[in-house]
Amino acid sequence: MPRKPKQPVQPPQPAARKPRKQPAPHPAQPSADPMVAEFRALYPFPLDPFQEEAIAHLAADESVMVAAPTGTGKTVVAEFGVFRMVKKGLRVMYTTPIKALSNQKFRDLREQYGADKVGLLTGDIIENREGQIMVMTTEVLRNMLLQTPSELWDVGCIIFDEIHYLADQERGTTWEESIIMCPTYIQLVCLSATVSNAPEVAEWISRTHSPVHLITHLQRAVPLSLYYFLDGTLNLVINSRGQQIVDFNVGGEIRKKQVRANHRGPILEEPSTGRERTEPTPREIVETLERDDLLPAIFFQFSRRDCEAAADVCAMMRLSAVHNPQTLERINNILTTYMERLSPEDRRLEQVQQLVYLARRGIGFHHAGLLPILKQLVEELFGQTLMRVVFATDTLALGVNMPARTVVIGRMSKWDGVSRRPLIPNEFQQMAGRAGRRGIDEQGHVVMPYSPFVTFHEAL
Repeated sequence: MPRKPKQPVQPPQPAARKPRKQPAPHPAQPSADPMVAEFRALYPFPLDPFQEEAIAHLAADESVMVAAPTGTGKTVVAEFGVFRMVKKGLRVMYTTPIKALSNQKFRDLREQYGADKVGLLTGDIIENREGQIMVMTTEVLRNMLLQTPSELWDVGCIIFDEIHYLADQERGTTWEESIIMCPTYIQLVCLSATVSNAPEVAEWISRTHSPVHLITHLQRAVPLSLYYFLDGTLNLVINSRGQQIVDFNVGGEIRKKQVRANHRGPILEEPSTGRERTEPTPREIVETLERDDLLPAIFFQFSRRDCEAAADVCAMMRLSAVHNPQTLERINNILTTYMERLSPEDRRLEQVQQLVYLARRGIGFHHAGLLPILKQLVEELFGQTLMRVVFATDTLALGVNMPARTVVIGRMSKWDGVSRRPLIPNEFQQMAGRAGRRGIDEQGHVVMPYSPFVTFHEAL
């Protein structure tokens, strides 16, 4: 199957076949199904209209694709899919693109349904393989469909979290093959970030598998504001109403010098400001966020080394919110609990000792190279606001439940394994969507630092 560009999602074209019946129009009213009412009662807040609409379709044995911004509550729809299958006595599979997200979903579902009902398959971890609720990476599901399809005979529903990964040049075929091979009697719950051609993707799924209802929701629960960090100051660029209120003609100076150095012939010089700006350090940004009461924050970097290096730059800080005996006692109690689960040899690992040291200062890092137990430690401390800033790779943006008041996009370009390229809009939106905690923050905050390699207008 040919490679596809990353943006927008380009659904593959299956062989010609007889057109399927199109889904019925969306229901106007929430479902009155008793099972829906029972599920609705589990939440202390009323469900949003798009959630009610999707759940009504699932209650009617129909498949759905929900496209909505990060942090708007798409997971509630998936949770109803799980709830309904458990009530019906059927198995359900919850797939995710990364092991970290699978691990978190496994923990969350096990807390809700008990260890005997929930299993985990991530390639390197197999736990309770016969569980009624199986959490796995999408690659594991694809392999299962190829090698042991009989394992899906009693499955009533499959949840594809982050299905916009269809656009991924390297891994998108995994989602395609899983949907193509999935038995048509299985109900699908597809969760996606907002993409420009969601109707085409839904139409492809409808032709390839079975009719699927597309539910789109464009309104974030918590509005975002965008800031540009320049010369030690946070400058509001786009307010929570989406209006740009300031402009800068800065950034990219180093790249411009390289272009001029390689250029033959006359070139129009920009007027000099008489001063050389430098890229702000993570410590400068974190200190400003603390001063402006914008913590907790996730500070995205694009390599494991950068995450740990940035945390080290801030290692001598002790953020004021954790600088009191009561908070330090809570942090130490959690650290003790996790350290007791490690062997004496593992406790002496540099990574473990570094993270413990940073945690007592309200700082941490999170990436794929961490021991799984350390990822859980960071997630728990951050979830309880005992860790005020976490330096993380962008995999943390993929549904892992670590909402923050502020998100910092450390750089506006990344190495994709082949070359350094600018961030695409979906990547930026996925990370920015972590900002703003529903029910806690009136608005979320996204910070772009000045860069001598990327101009302000390119970043915007």
